[in-house]
Parts: sequence; C-alpha cells; structure tokens
Amino acid sequence: MVNLRDIATSSARGTLVLTIGRFASILTSAIGMILVARMLSPEEYGLYALSLVLPSAFMLFNDWGINQGLVKYIAQYRSEEKNSKIIGLSISGLLFKLLLGISLTALLFILAGFLAVNFQGRPELGGYIRLISILILFQTLRGAGFSILLGLEEMEARAIMDIIQGLVKGIVSPVLVWRGLGISGVLIGHLISYVASSIYGLLILPSFFSRYGYFESDNVEFKGNIFQLVSYGFPLFLGGFFGGAVNWFRGLLMSWYIADVLIGNFSVASRFTSLISVFTSSIGSTLFPTFSRFTFKEEEKKLKEAYKASVSYSSIFVVPIVIFVFFFSEHAIRILFSDKYELAPLLLRILLLPVLLVGFGSLSNINLLNSQGYTKTTLRISVLRSLALAISSAILVFYFGIIGYAVSLVLSSFISVFFSLFLLDKTHDIIPNLKHSLKVYMGSIFSVGTAALVSSFIENEFKSLFLGGTVFLLLYFLISPLIGILTLRDINILQTMFNEFPLFYPIVNFLLEIEEKLVNLTLN
Repeated sequence: MVNLRDIATSSARGTLVLTIGRFASILTSAIGMILVARMLSPEEYGLYALSLVLPSAFMLFNDWGINQGLVKYIAQYRSEEKNSKIIGLSISGLLFKLLLGISLTALLFILAGFLAVNFQGRPELGGYIRLISILILFQTLRGAGFSILLGLEEMEARAIMDIIQGLVKGIVSPVLVWRGLGISGVLIGHLISYVASSIYGLLILPSFFSRYGYFESDNVEFKGNIFQLVSYGFPLFLGGFFGGAVNWFRGLLMSWYIADVLIGNFSVASRFTSLISVFTSSIGSTLFPTFSRFTFKEEEKKLKEAYKASVSYSSIFVVPIVIFVFFFSEHAIRILFSDKYELAPLLLRILLLPVLLVGFGSLSNINLLNSQGYTKTTLRISVLRSLALAISSAILVFYFGIIGYAVSLVLSSFISVFFSLFLLDKTHDIIPNLKHSLKVYMGSIFSVGTAALVSSFIENEFKSLFLGGTVFLLLYFLISPLIGILTLRDINILQTMFNEFPLFYPIVNFLLEIEEKLVNLTLN
C-alpha cells in the first residue's frame, strides 16, 4: 500500500536536493554569464547564442527515448528488487549513447561551414560551430548519467553534476573572455563545463552499482535492452524531436529576421527565466517517479489526490516568485546591466507568462500521463504544441520581430497545457483544484502589487528592490493562511515533509507554527 505522506516526504527530499544543486549551478553560471554579457557587446552575445543553434538541432537525434526508459525501468527494477538487471540496462544505454554521440559530433564538425552559410546565412559562425561540436558527445553522456542517477534516486550525485557544470562555466567563460578570447572563450567555457560534469557522472556510477550489489550480474543483452528502452521511450523521443525541430526552425527565423542586438536582449531575458527553472525543473524531475508509484486501475483515488497536491504545492511556491519577478523585472535588469539591454525587461515579462500555468498543472500533467504509460497521448500534445509554435512563430516573427518570437512561446504553452487538462478530465476525470489555484494567483498579485506600490517611492533601484522583496514576503506569508492558500492539513503535511531536514526544520517549523495560529484565527 502506497502511503501519501511517505511519497510526499520522499518527493520533497528529492526536490530540495535537486533545487539546491540546480540553484548553485545556475547561480554560478548566471553570475559568470552576467560578467560575460557586460564584457561582450550585445551583437557578440547574440552571435554566441546563434553558435548554439545548430548543435541544439543535432541534439534532437541523441536520445531516441533512452533517457526516459532508463529512469522508468531502473526505478521499476529497484522496486521489484531485480538488481541484476540494472547494470546491464545501464551499460547498454551508455554504450548506445556513446556511439550516437560520437557519430553526431563527427557529422556536425564536417558540415559546420556548409550549414552556417546555407542554413543560418552567417559564414562567420562556421568556426564557432566546429569548436563547440564536441559538446554533443558530452551532453549525450551527461543525459544518460542523469537518467541512471534519477532511477537510482541518487539525487545528491545528480545535484553535484549540476554544481560542477555551473561552477566550471561560471568561472572559465568570463576568465577566457577577459583574457581576450571573446566569443570563442564563452564557447570553450561552456564546453569544458559539460566535459567535467559528464566525466564525474560516469566515474561515480560504478560506486553506486557496487554499493547496491548490482555487480553480481554482467549479462548485458545489448540488443534486448535497447529494444526495451526504445519501445517505451520512442513516442517521447518523437515528441521531443518535433519540439526540437521547431526550436531549430525558430533559431533560423531569429538568424534571418532579427538583429543581433535584439537577440542579445532576448538572451539576457532568458537567463532570468533560467533562475525560475531552478524550482520548476526540480519539481518536474521528482513528479515522474512519484506518480509512477500509483496506477489508475488500482489506486485511482490516491493518484488523483497526489496529482492535486502536486499542483497545489507547486503553485504555492512557484507562482508568487514568478509574479514578483514579473513586477520587478526592470529593477533587476537595470541593477545588473544598467540600460544596456533596454528591451530585456519586456521580453522577460512575456517569457514568464507560461511559467504561471503551474496552477493549471503545467508541471504535473505530462508527468502524470507518462507515469501511466500514455506516451502516445503525450506525443499528440507535443505535436500540437510544436505545430502551434511553428505557425505562430512564422507569422509573429515576420510582423513583430523579437516580441513576436517571445509571444509565440506563450501561445503554444497555453494551448498544450489546456489541451492536456482537457484530455485528463475527459479520460480520467482528473483536474487540479482550480479554486485553490485562483487563491494563489490572487494572493500573489495582491502581495506583489502592494510591494511594488510601496517600493515605487524609492528612487534607488537596489533599495527599491530590497524593500519590495521584504514587503512581498511578509504580505504573502501573512495572507496565505487567511485566504485559504494554506490549510491546517497543508501545514501538517509540510511539517512532516521538512522533518527529515534537520538543517531547515527548526526555522521552517517556527514559521509553520505561526501560519497554524493564523489559520486558527480564521476558524474561530
């Protein structure tokens, strides 16, 4: 029998560990890239972004569903105590990814000049693309290592891989640019960070296999294992392929119709959204194995409860942060870049809109469907999103430039999220607690709006941002229990979840006790 409290505690632990790792990684990387953006011109920063378009396109072919299959079956074999199968499956997946990565790297290196001229219309990119081509190999191996560690629930090791990648990139890239290497320096730093992270992941895997006793069997059965992995993951690969192909097409549109200075503005805005992804990606990574512990047939009620809880708790933490960044985007960008990237605040606000869909299950819907084996359904959703993104991009970029480029992301995200909601409701009568989501949106807007009003009387950008953040946190903390964002049951579950973390529990428990008293005031 699956215990929801145990599941919540396990998921919270995994989310917290991954969040810490990703936050450290993205923070160090972001600091480094901020320094890079200050040293490079907007045009040079735009060329750096364009240099990664073709490698990203080749990365579409580097998986074939292997990564998702590794997560699913390693986790499944662990729960079934079929330890002897895990090492064979892992070795097969790694070997397949190694061969695939080498082939794609060689192909891009050979075709770099031709593709830069004929597809991007930027002959000057050829050398940069050759330089970064080996990134494909190490990103491929890193993805396989990530998936194996997730299946083994070794979140600490996966977090360390993130930290290594961000730390190396955050240090090496700005140093090389400072030493006069320019765009090449940024690319070399980017490449070295993935090399270091993937090597660590590959070196640490044998110790985990040995610790769990998985070296007892060396029966790899390469063909059978690859067939098993691809059979499950291929629909997911196709969905990712269509999405990646559209992103590549969008990269070409950017090259053809948008000036380098505007691309630089968009890249800066994207860096800020990557900080938000610290929370969203960590939550999403833990939901797939969490939902996999339930089945529609045997535990439908608990699965529905777990789904609604995932949406509610994700919203409580993600929505207010996103709305705060939305209101204070100009402050943050001006503090870091002065007025160098004038369009970045507006682009950042547009890019944040899809993240707000967390209250409608944007982090939960696809993970729920995949956990129950409905990979063909998620393929339909992915294809619909890709078509919407391609069509809207072609139209909006032509007429509205970089603004249209950003808006097309919003439109396609809304379509895919609400279509997935429609399918879940139609097939299994599963929908989020939309009443609770509305409370989170209203409470967040009120708290941030009030904070923005108070801070507007201060001219200094840094002081205004600090005051706004303080007022926002205080108001959201006070209003959450008063309007029903947090209930006594939620507080009790959160206390249980954080009880496993001695470092955080005292302060978290103190704050939750205050919230509990505020809830009781509303009940009296």
